[in-house]
Amino acid sequence: MEKVTLRIDASKRSYPLGDLYGIFFEDINHAADGGLYAELVQNRAFEFLPVDNREYHALTAYYAVGKNTRITIEESEPLSQKNPHYAVVEVEEGIGGIGNEGFHGIPLKAGEDYTFSVYAKCRKQPKLTVTVRLADKDGNLLAQGRLSVGTAWHQHRLMLHSAKDCVDAVLELVAEGNCTFCIDMLSLFPSATYKHRMNGMRNDIAEAIAELKPKFMRFPGGCLVHDGSLNRGDRDALYFWKNTVGPLWERAARRNNWGYNQTLGLGYYEYFLFCEDIGAEPLPVLPAAYNPHRHEAAPLEELDAWIQDALDLIEFANGNDMTGWGRVRAELGHPKSFRLKYLAIGNEELFAPFIERFPYFRNAIKEKYPDIQVISSVGPFADGEDFDWMWEEAEKAQADLVDEHYYMAPEWMLKHSHRYDAYKRSGPKVFLGEYASLGNRFKNALAEAAYMTGFEQNADKVSLACYAPLLCHKDYVNWRPDLIWFDQTRVVKTANYYVQKLFMNYQGAYHLSSVLEGGSFEKQPLPDISGQFHFESENEEVIFHHICVNGMEVGTDVIFRKGKQPMLFLQPEEGHLTLDFEFTKTAGKRQLMVVFGKNESGYYKWEIGGWANDMSCIGKSYEGSYGLLTVGKSITLEENRRYHASLVLDGRTILAKVDGEIYHSYTEPETVIEPLYHCASIEENGKIYIKAVNVKAESVSTEFSVEGAKNTFRQVVWHLLASDDLKAENTFEEPDRILPAQKTFCIEGNAWVTELPPQSVSVFELIE
Repeated sequence: MEKVTLRIDASKRSYPLGDLYGIFFEDINHAADGGLYAELVQNRAFEFLPVDNREYHALTAYYAVGKNTRITIEESEPLSQKNPHYAVVEVEEGIGGIGNEGFHGIPLKAGEDYTFSVYAKCRKQPKLTVTVRLADKDGNLLAQGRLSVGTAWHQHRLMLHSAKDCVDAVLELVAEGNCTFCIDMLSLFPSATYKHRMNGMRNDIAEAIAELKPKFMRFPGGCLVHDGSLNRGDRDALYFWKNTVGPLWERAARRNNWGYNQTLGLGYYEYFLFCEDIGAEPLPVLPAAYNPHRHEAAPLEELDAWIQDALDLIEFANGNDMTGWGRVRAELGHPKSFRLKYLAIGNEELFAPFIERFPYFRNAIKEKYPDIQVISSVGPFADGEDFDWMWEEAEKAQADLVDEHYYMAPEWMLKHSHRYDAYKRSGPKVFLGEYASLGNRFKNALAEAAYMTGFEQNADKVSLACYAPLLCHKDYVNWRPDLIWFDQTRVVKTANYYVQKLFMNYQGAYHLSSVLEGGSFEKQPLPDISGQFHFESENEEVIFHHICVNGMEVGTDVIFRKGKQPMLFLQPEEGHLTLDFEFTKTAGKRQLMVVFGKNESGYYKWEIGGWANDMSCIGKSYEGSYGLLTVGKSITLEENRRYHASLVLDGRTILAKVDGEIYHSYTEPETVIEPLYHCASIEENGKIYIKAVNVKAESVSTEFSVEGAKNTFRQVVWHLLASDDLKAENTFEEPDRILPAQKTFCIEGNAWVTELPPQSVSVFELIE
């Protein structure tokens, strides 16, 4: 067993940790609608359209009750012109009506109350009795109430009391006889929302988030902020915050770019309230008048309206009730300021249009609100020429922080745990707004913990960091991994979640120096790249004119269509490959991919025209985790243009060219495992936290020595997260497979020796 000494210098508080650890909320994976936002009715305003999802229509999630029921959608005399559709239910005879299935079923708890509301009116007669009922799928009644509906739109409310537990109930509105009634904004909320707020949050998910104790929350995205039309009146427009404030029926539904509908019931006011409820600083993200996915930018002469949106948001959050938008907030029920201090302009933006527009936002904000910390962007990659260029431009524009995003394999995080050691200490600070090691196994969580120690060691440069994404409904997966998984009734906290919780709950106020003595650095050698290779594409069609392997042609004029099974080729020599090919993209706007070095452990991938058909990237999948290794020059593949590409492998070196120009010259380094990854911090009251991550497969005997402390510590609380199975993960079947343990022991002289288990994350909390 290795023996090391970790010395903590408590005599000097080197720099504040501030709001270092937070969360990022985006409505991806049905994180809001069907998730955190507690609404149980899906498609409550009948506004689902094919623009949201090809399979959607205005009656998605609805069904007719009774054989003699006819349901149509109308737009004349709507409740709101912003959400013009409503349902007309005609019952010829008997009992008939309309039902809603919720998000794969409506969950009910025995003895709980549910707040039902609907806008309704009737035709043919002056009044109509409509019965509202909750039932299981076998038709067994769980709760019901009655409405007296007149001929004009009116909002009706009922409290429904569930008689039994049910995970997949349905909501039905029925009437009897020859009658017609119209409904809109059909809604069902559990009364027990988080903090008992109206239009509030699902309690169990909100509590899981609150338990993290995040210092800030970034919202509402993510790509949904900047992926859409620049015209704010369009259904698929960018995310405009003003569209999310006001009465629910006046919030126009929008296309969520993750393939579903977004009601905006969870809007900016609700985001601010939730931040306040969980004690997190709000960190909103606004579009920068530029859509990098479509390469569309608002003309500079039209920027004033976009900039005014940013200024108005600050006024909405912080202004008193004598200001226009401050008065709006006060009238919504919150006269006090939300104390906004961070504002991000753009999300993952790259290239000249953003660089040109950001200074206009930054300067206008600083002129009126000099204390607001304005955040710029450097795109979705960890390195590359464009990354460096965007950082330089952010410095020129005097951004306060720069938002880095990257999703990498756990091996990358171990190799780059000292990434921020080399960053300049002057200029903008780092906001790591999205990161993850692309998996929910314990191996991923362990690597993330090791990497996070580098945030604290460099907190004079890294100001903010948040894992992404936060939430995922198991039946609506757009992206994985995710910090918290859920279904209608259950919440699963991942191993990654518990790492984040340990680091957030025991962050501390100031960084303390920690120095490790002893121990060995363990190299993990990598084999030469070898195996099969093949081509893939997200385009509709690509023609390969010549495919040559080590000078020998193996295919010509091969047509690849989307979804077609790729042709597999065997790399002819161990550790060496020269691949030449010509190709023409005849239909589509996405990337071409060369998969190489494919074997039982994983594969490598060269993405030509990756992300939004902008980049050249090389990534690696190893034991189920995929991450980028290197990002090259920008490249946009044009339709019907013939390209010549080459890929040369020599051992672990990758040389990739397009039309004779080098896009990648990269040698993959070995992973070097450190004896221990560590950091330390102190609270204002003198309490000390020490974090130690052992990623090795053997225990490490560690002597902890706290020197220069004003306090004498007599007890240590040891919070431990460990597993002997790196592939283990928490699932719906085994939600508690990986859980933190806690142990308290006594010490003398501010020193002690502990055997840190293999593959473990430890936080030591020192108590006087």
